[in-house]
Amino acid sequence: MPMSLKASCSINLGFPYHQHKTPAQSLSCLSSFLNEQKENGTKIDAELGNDHGARLLEDKMAKLLGTEAALWFPTGVLAQGIAARIHGQQMNNDQLLLHPSSHLLLHEEHGYGHAHGCSAKVIGKWREPLTSDDISGDPGCAFVELPQRHSGGKLPNWSELQKIKNRCKTLGIPLHMDGARLWSCRPFYDNRSYADIVAGFDSVYVSFYKDIGAMGGAVLAGSQEFIDEARKWRTRLGGFSVGSWPLIYDALHLIDKRIKQMPAFIEKAKGIAGAIKHISDLRVDPVIPHTNLFHILLETSFDKATYARNRIATEQGIWLSDRFWNYESPNRCAMEFVVGEKALAMTNQTFVNAMQQFANLLRS
Repeated sequence: MPMSLKASCSINLGFPYHQHKTPAQSLSCLSSFLNEQKENGTKIDAELGNDHGARLLEDKMAKLLGTEAALWFPTGVLAQGIAARIHGQQMNNDQLLLHPSSHLLLHEEHGYGHAHGCSAKVIGKWREPLTSDDISGDPGCAFVELPQRHSGGKLPNWSELQKIKNRCKTLGIPLHMDGARLWSCRPFYDNRSYADIVAGFDSVYVSFYKDIGAMGGAVLAGSQEFIDEARKWRTRLGGFSVGSWPLIYDALHLIDKRIKQMPAFIEKAKGIAGAIKHISDLRVDPVIPHTNLFHILLETSFDKATYARNRIATEQGIWLSDRFWNYESPNRCAMEFVVGEKALAMTNQTFVNAMQQFANLLRS
C-alpha cells in the first residue's frame, strides 16, 4: 500500500478510522486519562504493571457482555485460537465449523491447525450470514462472526440469531462468537444490550483496536471455568508480557467513548451508502448497512480498482479505502468502508463526488 500517498491526503478514510494521533499524542492522551482518573479518586493507576488495569478492564467487559468472567489478550488471533483449543479438548473433537470468510481461514496462516491441532469444516455462503440450517453434525465448536466483515458487515436477524443459538444447544455444540466488531451490532438488534446479544454463546471475543481505536488488545469472555483454562493457555503461549499495561489502559480510556459514538457512525454509513446508490457500476452490499461497515462490489480487477483509488488520492486528496478484497473472483473486488470519526466529519457530497469520479475511472 502506498502509505506516502495515503498520508498526503487531506481526507483519509482508511485505517485508523478515528482522528489520527501521532504515537506521542496517543501516549499523551493516555497519560492525561490516567491523571484525570487519579484526580477523580479512581485508583486506576495504583500499580505500575498489568494486573491492576487488567482486572478493571476484565471486570468491566464481563459485566458489559453478561458473562461470568473475561480475560485480556494482546491479539484476537491468540484469543480465538485458545477458544477453539479449549472447546475442542472439552468435546474431544478438534473440528471447527467456520464460515468461508472467517478470519481464522483468511488471515491467520491456519494457526487453528498448526498451533492448536484443530481442523475446519467450511459452511455457509460468502455474502450471507451463517444460518441455523448451515449448522449440522457434531463438531467441537461452531464459530459465528458478528458482524461478518467479508460479507459487508452483515448480521443475521434477531430471530435467526436465536435459532442459531438454539440449534447449537440442541445439538450440544459449543458456540463461539467472533465479536471483533460486536460494538457496532446493537442498533441492528433494536438496541438490545450486548449481554442480550451474547447470551447463548459459550464464549465471545471482542477487539479493542478495530472500532474502538485503542492501541491494541482483545478480551475473551465466558464462564469462569472456561476463562480459568484460557488463562493457563495464555501463560503457556506467552500472551501477557510485562509491558502490556498501556494497551490495557488505552482500552479503558476509549471503550465508553466509542460505544457512545457508534450509533452516529452507523447512521453515517447508511447516509453515504444511500448517497451513492444512483452511481452506475457501484453496488452497495448490503444496500442499507447493518453496521458502520459496508462493501461496494466492483466488477473489476484489484489492479484497476487500486489504480482508480490512487488517482483520486493524487488528484482530489481523498483516500477512499485501504481494502479491495478479491477473494470471491479475480475480476470482482469488494471495496471496504468503515465509518469512524474521520468519515463522520466528511460531507456526504464530498464522498459522492469522489465515488462518481472513481466510477468514471473504472469505466475508462
